[in-house]
Amino acid sequence: MKLISVRVDATTGVQVSRGTKVEKGQVIGLDPYYKGVPVLSPLPGRVQYISFDADSHTLIISIKTEGTGGDKEEKKL
Repeated sequence: MKLISVRVDATTGVQVSRGTKVEKGQVIGLDPYYKGVPVLSPLPGRVQYISFDADSHTLIISIKTEGTGGDKEEKKL
């Protein structure tokens, strides 16, 4: 299992909530730097956390993959 963190624009919000199952390529929010560009889930999994980063005014969506074995890895996008 991996834990992947993805940033989206906080003003426009997110398209998912905690516990939501997401598919690879599913829209989860809008890009914080390129207005109007969707941010897609990079992999299938389940949303574990959504947190706010006040410094960058972004929401951080953490998605846990469902895989076989292995230790937790964290990758920030």
